[in-house]
Amino acid sequence: MIFFTSICAAMSLQISIDQLDNKTNDLANYLTTELINELNNELNNELNIPLIYAIKIPLKSPYLQLSWQHSIEKTKWQEFYTLQADGFLLTKARVQGTGAGMEIPDNAVFKKTYYEYYPNLKLATLTLTYSPYTADYEICISDQCQALLQWLRLNFKSANTQISLDYQASYKITLSVLLE
Repeated sequence: MIFFTSICAAMSLQISIDQLDNKTNDLANYLTTELINELNNELNNELNIPLIYAIKIPLKSPYLQLSWQHSIEKTKWQEFYTLQADGFLLTKARVQGTGAGMEIPDNAVFKKTYYEYYPNLKLATLTLTYSPYTADYEICISDQCQALLQWLRLNFKSANTQISLDYQASYKITLSVLLE
């Protein structure tokens, strides 16, 4: 289910679009992007109301994999999460090498092409920063891997956009972004 929410004091706008089958997916992506752009222009530019866009993704398993490429070193980073009632548990991470501002932990072990380590870190929310100047994140949910913007069904190129991933024990992940 895709839903949009815009909130300003006592004003609230919410639009829902049910999941679509593969035959209408391309049209849905186009319409979703067009609708978002139109709503964002109307609300933000004319009424100064921000638009929050979100999509709920049903899960078949309680696992999530997040991958990205370091913006300077071009090395691949991977994080493996187990979804729990109170959020995300980072169980394993792999990196191809060090990167500016992101060092490999001392307890990492080199395995073939990656350094691997086990952080065991709990997070209530995953917050990602999208930038058009770097490769997009890849997110694997229920054995389906896609770029972050493909999951969101968005085609925007705003620099440094914050995107949040939230999980509730109902086996659904919510991806949300504040469009400005």
